[in-house]
Amino acid sequence: MRNHIVLCVALALLGCGADEAEKEKKYTEREAAAKLRFEQWAYVVKEKQIAPGETIKLVIIPDSQGFDFQDTKCLIYTNAEYKQSSMICPDADKESLKASEE
Repeated sequence: MRNHIVLCVALALLGCGADEAEKEKKYTEREAAAKLRFEQWAYVVKEKQIAPGETIKLVIIPDSQGFDFQDTKCLIYTNAEYKQSSMICPDADKESLKASEE
């Protein structure tokens, strides 16, 4: 009986090591993906023509820490007739923009 308990505990400990290794591997993969995403920097998510000659684009600037929910979102409005564009980033803060410049 005692041997069965020792065997069960040993098997449980071996299984935990495998789980930890798998968690570490997934964490490393997520960290590498976040770093690559930040290095590739800003990208256009959507673009829509809202009227003839007028477009609006949603641009994402990835967070330097890799957190999707902290990405900076910007809108770019372009008017081809007047050759004008404007960009607003309502949720931008100085720290996120400063980190993206480095």
